[in-house]
Amino acid sequence: MRRFSHIALIALFCACFSSAFAESTEAEAATAEPTDAASIEQVAAKPKKNYLAAYANAQVSNLALFSINRFIRKADYATGVDFESMQTNCTSKWVWDQDEFSVNHLGHPYQGSFYYIAGRANGLSFGESALVALTGSVTWELFYETETPSWNDLVLTPMGGIAVGEMLHRLYLEAEARNLPGSFLISPMDAFNGLVTGDKSQHQGSGIHSGELGLKAGFMNKWSDYEEKRNADIPESAVAFNIGYGLVYGDPYAHATRTPYSHFTQELAMTFAENYHSVVFFSDGLLASFAPIDDEERRTTVGMSLHYDFLFTSHINFATTALGLTVKHERRYSNDALVQIQAHVSWMPVAASDCIYLRYGNAPEPPEGEERRDYDLATGPSVKLSIAASQSVAGSLRLSCAWYGMKTIPSSVPDYGSGGKSMITIVDISYERNISEEIAVGLSNSFFSKLGSYSDKPSIDERTNLSSCYLRYLF
Repeated sequence: MRRFSHIALIALFCACFSSAFAESTEAEAATAEPTDAASIEQVAAKPKKNYLAAYANAQVSNLALFSINRFIRKADYATGVDFESMQTNCTSKWVWDQDEFSVNHLGHPYQGSFYYIAGRANGLSFGESALVALTGSVTWELFYETETPSWNDLVLTPMGGIAVGEMLHRLYLEAEARNLPGSFLISPMDAFNGLVTGDKSQHQGSGIHSGELGLKAGFMNKWSDYEEKRNADIPESAVAFNIGYGLVYGDPYAHATRTPYSHFTQELAMTFAENYHSVVFFSDGLLASFAPIDDEERRTTVGMSLHYDFLFTSHINFATTALGLTVKHERRYSNDALVQIQAHVSWMPVAASDCIYLRYGNAPEPPEGEERRDYDLATGPSVKLSIAASQSVAGSLRLSCAWYGMKTIPSSVPDYGSGGKSMITIVDISYERNISEEIAVGLSNSFFSKLGSYSDKPSIDERTNLSSCYLRYLF
């Protein structure tokens, strides 16, 4: 009964969204504050809802992935699927699975985005599409693999799918409205639904507010206090190169709306050095907000937001989906100075952070044919803060910090693991000057720290620092 109570709780959460945002597309046009982005907003008639097509498309995506796993990859968890395995899964106690980090925390959110977009592409609201994502996840766990259904997948697939899916859906519509080639790559489910039903989702939203592309070159240094090295091939210092982008959808400030993700931000950065690589992604999307201050000098947004963040590197992995409160404030001064402050306080239902003793330590090898995850599953708070100050003559200075506090979920600790706590801190500081309206040059420093304290293992302290100069293109 316990597993069904958890499922019911998640379903109730999604149902609340469905009720609160059932009229979200109309509310967006009615409540969004006028901005430069909103002035070019294209609002079309709300597409007709097609519940059957939405749920059918979600199952089509399950069948497609299952077919790949069974007939192409010939994975054991797919080739053994039959009515007996389905019955076993339906009656088994749910567990915390042992799948590798990239599968659980990158693959499952992306898989969940297909379920969610199946709803959005067929005219369903945010909450209704969240229920489609939950249904797609539950049916996958029960009917499309032989592995015992897992709690972490039940959380990560729908929540991550909502966050990733709504962003991809809106960016797909933005690309379609601008007739950009290759838009189907942004959201294959949107494109597939258009081909099958003959109906294309209508462009609705505040549009892209700003964006940037960046190139960095500098020096990376790493330090660790641990008796065994994580990866001996990674040098203590090396020349590093970084490429990334940032995107702001909708005006962040004085944004009053009941429409989820009428404003969101995302940042992606990839770093390469000798025997080292990293992919870092941060995102936050407003679920609902109001504007307590909106005048010529000050604009403020207060709301609830959903976050999807991850670090995927050569020696450290981390990922989380979090729900919390957001404040964004902008202050203009008479001397052309501008100060922008953004703060987020969130809770992470399930976060993943690799455990060095499982990844590189002396934990016993698992029996042949069995998987062993090399990361902890944890819960806890997260805080993000950024402060940016700019002036046309003096340039721009920005400081941002992200902090994640995690306590291992006791029931998720395997026999060979250890409970404990860990903290991840990421600090970025940069200064830049514009050399034209679109191009800026600057200096930056990025610092990463992980502190881990375990019940049955020594503590760890790891740090990485990247100092660089950069070129940034604004659009």
